Amino acid sequence: MCGLFPSGATIAAGRIQMSLTVDFEQLCRRVLLPFIARNLCGHTNTFNFQVTPELAPVPAYSGSSVACTGETKTYMTDLGKSYYSWTVSPGGTNAGGGTITDNFADVTWNLPGNQWSG
Repeated sequence: MCGLFPSGATIAAGRIQMSLTVDFEQLCRRVLLPFIARNLCGHTNTFNFQVTPELAPVPAYSGSSVACTGETKTYMTDLGKSYYSWTVSPGGTNAGGGTITDNFADVTWNLPGNQWSG
């Protein structure tokens, strides 16, 4: 149990609304969120809701870890998602794919040494 509204948790949306969205930056198994209900007459009740945050799924990532200078390699992740974000170290250039709708990126490796993509 992480306690009442643990550090690392922020209200993302819904303050003074009928629903509330909370972002958790730390891993918690269970959290108690304080909730204060106030009606039009000013009467209030305080409740604690137990919440079990769900962990975001870790996407698959595949592609060659070895490439020669000038060689193009394809890197892939899960199909059917949205808003992909691809980055390549300064030693590589995007040779195809790599947009927000692509689950793959073709990278041409232009410089020797340790490089990265993701």
